[in-house]
Formats: sequence, C-alpha cells, structure tokens
Amino acid sequence: MRRWSARVERALQLVADLQPEVVIHLGDQHQEQIMRYIIYGAGRIGSSMEGHLLRTGHQSILIGRPGHVNAINRSGLTLNTPHRNYNLKIPAVTSPKEVQWSPDDVVMLCMKSQDTEGRSGH
Repeated sequence: MRRWSARVERALQLVADLQPEVVIHLGDQHQEQIMRYIIYGAGRIGSSMEGHLLRTGHQSILIGRPGHVNAINRSGLTLNTPHRNYNLKIPAVTSPKEVQWSPDDVVMLCMKSQDTEGRSGH
C-alpha cells in the first residue's frame, strides 16, 4: 500500500475540514447555503480530494474521462488512507454539461496544466 507523505496527508485533512455551510448576512436577514465542490479531474489528486470530501459529508461531484468515470460509477472509488480503506459510491460525470450548476458551487481544477486548454470552454 502506498504511504502518503505527511504534507499530502495534511493537505487532504484540510480538504476534509472545509465547512460545507456558508452563512451570508444581508442586513437583518441571513441565509444559509450549502457549498458543493465540483472536482474537475479524476486523477490521483482529484479522486483523493473527492473521496475525502464525500466521506466527511460534503456535497461534491467528480468530472473525469469516460474510462475512469465509468469504472467509478460501476465499482465505486477506493480510497486508501493510512488509517482505513474506503469504497465510496460517488457522483461522477464525464462532462461539465452533465452538472446542474449552482451559484454556490466551488470548482477545483485538478488536472494537468496541458489538459486545461480544451476544458475551459465547457
């Protein structure tokens, strides 16, 4: 089993500790909104972030290439941590066009820089 470096483990813990709720104050009124994380890139980093977000109760969607997304949709995502192994059923799609976007969505671009050029127009 591959061991994470302490720096990677700390970064993933910071992702897991993100607060899913944001309170917006508008004068005397306030509105609670739930942030959803859109992870664009289903490689090692994107899948790890998606797994940690989902297992800690955050709403999130993974966007990736068809081969990887089809495997995740069929068998789930296996997330191995130093403390436990998880098999997670996660929402995964192959295109941003399949996402019902919300103004509160947070997009995390987790793909190699050479892959970003063709993706920005989606």
